Amino acid sequence: MQGNVLGQSGSNAGLNIFTQPNEPSGKNGIWIKTETQYKYEKVQFIENMELVSGKYTKLKACPVRFDFSVSVNTNIYLLNDDNKNYKYDILTGTYTKLKDIPADGGIRQIASVGTDIYLLGNSSDYYDYKYDTLTDTYTKLTVSPVYFDGSATTVETDIYLLGGTSNRQSYKYNYKYDTMNNTYTKLTDIPYNFYGGSAIAVGTNIYLFGGADDFESNAYNYTYKYNILTDAYEKLTDIPYEYCCGSIVAVETNIYLLGGSYAPNLLATKGYKYNYKFDTMNNTYTKLTDIPYNFYKGSATTVITDIYLFGGANYGTNAYVYRNT
Repeated sequence: MQGNVLGQSGSNAGLNIFTQPNEPSGKNGIWIKTETQYKYEKVQFIENMELVSGKYTKLKACPVRFDFSVSVNTNIYLLNDDNKNYKYDILTGTYTKLKDIPADGGIRQIASVGTDIYLLGNSSDYYDYKYDTLTDTYTKLTVSPVYFDGSATTVETDIYLLGGTSNRQSYKYNYKYDTMNNTYTKLTDIPYNFYGGSAIAVGTNIYLFGGADDFESNAYNYTYKYNILTDAYEKLTDIPYEYCCGSIVAVETNIYLLGGSYAPNLLATKGYKYNYKFDTMNNTYTKLTDIPYNFYKGSATTVITDIYLFGGANYGTNAYVYRNT
């Protein structure tokens, strides 16, 4: 290219400066020889279905069957009713065995607050425990006021325990467990028996899905919203199918219903492969790509926007990740 310092080319013009590889013909000014520089950079091609929307990617199989999962940062903690506790690292795809749940403990409900995981709902059968993921240690807690094996969800430092059953007797219970003070508060009962249903918090609302009257009953397709500020319930749009014994996760203001069945006592072969998104802002359901297998009594959790699915009856060591956006 060429240019000049004081003005345009020609008489009485400023000093022209030419910058190019070859000397210009009939130049009137200064020529600066330049060479073109080429720089190569390595391009990374990512071939990973996890990055493709609406797709499932199979992960390394679980070492044992798991009933519960919860994420803490980039680790997923997997626990079962055989008192086993494993950590799955999503960055390395590896499982690490952690300290077993104490023999006098057990799992009925599970929820996390910060880096702690709470194992709750044992009532007089066993003790409840807090598991510290940073130190791999357990701390004994106050025993739950009733036996819970329904659903649990966290709002800030409080854990809400909803529904469940004991000796096939269903509950409408709704209790708040204050993790800071290790105390329970009874709240307004759920409007119906909530056995095998799922509940999860989005903001200050807890959304309840499905459930059944008892072990032998067909499931409901109910959707309810519970406002923790007013202690009141509101019925929302029905689920497109009868739902119980599935798994549920939330990503921002959307809730994903995964698998389940239309009755609590079905075999896994009669479970669902469904993946439905419930938009809490618009009170609507959208059907998404089916799970690759019947996901009955499986466990699911999220890390950012990815959904991780583990186990499920008769498929106890399966592990998948689903990219939803």
